[in-house]
Amino acid sequence: TEDAIEKALKKPGDININLVNAQQARRVLDRLVGYKLSPLLWKKIQFGLSAGRVQSVALRLIVEREIERDNFKPQDYFLIEGAFDYNKSLFNASLHSVSGEKLVKKVKNKEGKPEFKFLLTNEKQAKDILEEIKKQEYYIKSVTKKEKNRSPFPPFTTSLLQQAASNMFGFSAKRTMQAAQKLYEKGLITYHRTDSFNLSAKFLKESQTFINKQFGKEYYKKTFFKKKAKGAQEAHEAIRPTSLKKLPSSLGAVTKDEQLIYELVFVRSIATQMAPIKLLSTSVDISSKDNKFLFRANGQQVLFEGWAKAYTLLKTVKYNPLSQDTLLPDLKENTNIDLKDAEMTKKTTQPPARYSEASLIKTLEKYGIGRPSTYAPTISTLISRKYVLKESKYLVPTDLGRVVTQLLLDNFADIIDYDFTAKIEKDLDEIALGKKEWPKVVDTFYKPFEKRIKSSEETLSRRDYKVLGEAPKDIKCPDCGGPMLLKLGRNGKFYTCAKFPECKGMRGLDGKTEK
Repeated sequence: TEDAIEKALKKPGDININLVNAQQARRVLDRLVGYKLSPLLWKKIQFGLSAGRVQSVALRLIVEREIERDNFKPQDYFLIEGAFDYNKSLFNASLHSVSGEKLVKKVKNKEGKPEFKFLLTNEKQAKDILEEIKKQEYYIKSVTKKEKNRSPFPPFTTSLLQQAASNMFGFSAKRTMQAAQKLYEKGLITYHRTDSFNLSAKFLKESQTFINKQFGKEYYKKTFFKKKAKGAQEAHEAIRPTSLKKLPSSLGAVTKDEQLIYELVFVRSIATQMAPIKLLSTSVDISSKDNKFLFRANGQQVLFEGWAKAYTLLKTVKYNPLSQDTLLPDLKENTNIDLKDAEMTKKTTQPPARYSEASLIKTLEKYGIGRPSTYAPTISTLISRKYVLKESKYLVPTDLGRVVTQLLLDNFADIIDYDFTAKIEKDLDEIALGKKEWPKVVDTFYKPFEKRIKSSEETLSRRDYKVLGEAPKDIKCPDCGGPMLLKLGRNGKFYTCAKFPECKGMRGLDGKTEK
């Protein structure tokens, strides 16, 4: 911003050689990984492939999520909902527990990961319980009312802006950064490659004046945010408008993408300095007279809009962070209530969702992998190399992406290990702080890495990673009549004779003979 430039000119500082060294180390490490691993992929899989310190870890995340989905076994379960009448006011409540045992319980599996355990997984059992429920009499066991505050979201960092634009507009990280770059060049927003939540004192003062005038003093609340992501460097401010005088409704000559991104940045920045949303939450437990069946209903009412009011400034897109009120009748504890009807619904567990660009960026940041400037180009590279396809908003690994990941996992598991990659980022941060010497960090990484590269060049066979499996038994070699293998080629999958190179018979996936 103009203010920051004037300040820097008045108090020029010395070049921080530690930061220079950290950048030098990052550049050398990235090139060592890319320049050494990429040619190995050319020799062992196909020409034109690439690997990278951050790129290959991101690909691993996508591939491993797909494997989780492949191995997922769906399970049917049943939920029961009751329609209750209280003094002629109707509302629904869900069956919460039977004889004290919850219908849906969160547990940890063998790997220590959270998963859900369901009580009703048998249709006959669920129907029997439904019939028993309908015969019972009910009373209101408890009514709990609680006021809650919802604090505003922090200001935008690069990753948060990319996630928000992806979720709201379906923008790719690259598209978001292109629009942000133009806004930055036009002097409308601050620097857009940042991992900081910091806002300048000048902006904080300007936002106070703006909020008090636009919404009223009760909507203002000064707030400071602290970065929680691993390895945050916080060299710049958060992304914000350079001036609150430039309202979203009066930007002038900008593209639609630029308008949308500016609106997001403007509203989010204002909202950070506004009062929390105040909510009244109501939870009602309804029990059968014998206390065997417990139903639960939840209601919510907005008492004060708080920072949600900032979103009324959006011009191009409509978004309300507040969900609609769900009001319950004025219920009294220990009074009777009528069950009018109950219904059973069959559900099926779903596999873990594929990564979208937004969720991938969020995960990379959580692990401390990469920097604000690397997220968009990393995803673009995965797509351009055909390691990943974009289906709707989701990232789906190709066979090529799976094969590349498998080769790297088999031979360079530590290089694409999540914790190792985060540790490298930590080492780079310590170089920037003067706590470590950059040649030693590079040397510690490079010596064992170089040995493995040489070993892999000698021992790895193209066949190990080109062969995807055996062909169906009815697919026979057109030349010798023998069994065939499914292989990955430059243009996709095809069948080749299991006796290759002695026999060179081939078929396409459609079963036709290849020439």
